[in-house]
Amino acid sequence: YEDRTEWGSKLGFRYGSLVEDYYTGYRLKCEGWRAIFCYPERPAFLGDAPMTLIDVLGQCKRWMVGLLEVLFSKYNTLIFGLPRIGSLALAYNYYACWAIYSIPL
Repeated sequence: YEDRTEWGSKLGFRYGSLVEDYYTGYRLKCEGWRAIFCYPERPAFLGDAPMTLIDVLGQCKRWMVGLLEVLFSKYNTLIFGLPRIGSLALAYNYYACWAIYSIPL
């Protein structure tokens, strides 16, 4: 419902990346939102995991491409993020470069 709406661009999920959870959290932090840890007594969502090795490899590839997509976008974790969220941008940058770290030398 929030896609391409004014309130969705301010409060909703951030679309346009394969790693939408990483991208949404990063953009919200850059916009000044604060984060809290919420641990409800009853789990709200139990998750979904890949069942086969092919599924795991496909998911890892999607994550790597998505993280590199953020790293080389206009929302680069160092150029865009560092002035806005300070040293937290270094943590986001570490994960954005994860695909590069996984290349064997």
